[in-house]
Amino acid sequence: MDKVEHVATTTDCSSAHGRSFIGVTGHWIDPETLERKSCVLACRCLKGKHTYDVLATQLEDIHTEFEIRSKVSKTTTDRSNFVKDFSVFAEQEQEQENRDDPDKDEECHFEDVFDDLTQASAGLEYQLPPHQRCAAHTLNLISTSDAEKAEADGNYKRLSRSTFAKCSSLWNKSSRSVQVAKMVKEKCGLSLIKPNATRWNSIFMAVQRINRIIKEKGENVIHSVCSLADVPKFKPAEISFLNHYAQVMKPVAQALNILQGETNHSNAYMGYLAPTITILRDKLSKKLDVPVTKPLVQELLNGIDKQFDSILNDKKIIAAAILHPKFKESWSTDCDVIERGISFINEKLEGLVEPVVDEPGQSSSEDQDETDFFQAKNRRSSDCTLKSFLESPVEKLCDYARWPLLRKLFIELNTPLPASAACERLFSAGGLIFRPHRSSMTDTNFENCILVKCNKDFL
Repeated sequence: MDKVEHVATTTDCSSAHGRSFIGVTGHWIDPETLERKSCVLACRCLKGKHTYDVLATQLEDIHTEFEIRSKVSKTTTDRSNFVKDFSVFAEQEQEQENRDDPDKDEECHFEDVFDDLTQASAGLEYQLPPHQRCAAHTLNLISTSDAEKAEADGNYKRLSRSTFAKCSSLWNKSSRSVQVAKMVKEKCGLSLIKPNATRWNSIFMAVQRINRIIKEKGENVIHSVCSLADVPKFKPAEISFLNHYAQVMKPVAQALNILQGETNHSNAYMGYLAPTITILRDKLSKKLDVPVTKPLVQELLNGIDKQFDSILNDKKIIAAAILHPKFKESWSTDCDVIERGISFINEKLEGLVEPVVDEPGQSSSEDQDETDFFQAKNRRSSDCTLKSFLESPVEKLCDYARWPLLRKLFIELNTPLPASAACERLFSAGGLIFRPHRSSMTDTNFENCILVKCNKDFL
């Protein structure tokens, strides 16, 4: 990381076997290949009460230890744990609205550390980088909390609850009984998927599996399974509801996977954020003509508009998307949004244009006059540079060599991550190491094991 100018971090807290840990991951873009590079920086035990000043101290110490404090462009976190830290200590930058609801949050393996918050006046002691709220976490909440609001429609509520009550009974019977699970596998050729309470997309996957069984084996097979498992049979309207529900939620699940980098880690650029949310909204809008799921679609759209509105007003996020060869201007039909990003890019390019070399004998007044004289030329040059890029057919990052100034700006704006999934993967790796029979492992040994396991590509 000492060879790059821009670094991003993700951070979060987790607890296991009576101990709490703060995890921090580091991310940067290789200046030669423009590929995303990542590593684990720390996974350290937190001592004492987890007030925000303790968390801020730990994060600042880690940034300082790795000599990246001045390089960190943004820190991404998905929990309310750190929201207070950044609102008090971070550099002033426009943030997304704080939408975490601790009563609704089901991320049970992460702990809420704000039992006793101190006053914001202590914030002068620390200087944290700007905060980026995890877009995947926000989308997860929209898919649960906002989706529940669709039940304000009486017809939707009755159909949804009756359908999912039968699904839940079937999922529970299959997961708790070996005989039922075996019978399902024999009759359907597939096992049922039981949703995970901490992951919304697991519900979508579980519904998809039922729909697949019905499509491949027919309704009679699922009716037979319900009878043998002593679960009420699905009515035709309920089977139709499951199919429409999956069609509505499919683009949401796809967007979530893209933002988390689950399907392809090359998605982990800030430039993916605005196009993903914009295209998701467009896909959902086309599903408003289905009466049975219209309330669900409407609430999802309302949640997206409310929680992601600031994204389309953030010039840096828009510019990051425009500078990504995969998207350029194609992801939005809103001319105002695109123009906002283009104007920002041109302003940045003007500052990156190499200044004119002056003669040693020129006065300071002459220097200023010459700078003003060439300013219009630099502006036209930046406009032409961006226009050349946008009109080119290139769609791969490896083709960026033709535009060195845009390449530099691409790295600066795309280094931050739209989601903090890397930190969750860090804690998942930690869970594999920190088993009950290893609970006596010292904090230092545990962190060293994590670092070796997660950073093996650098060894």
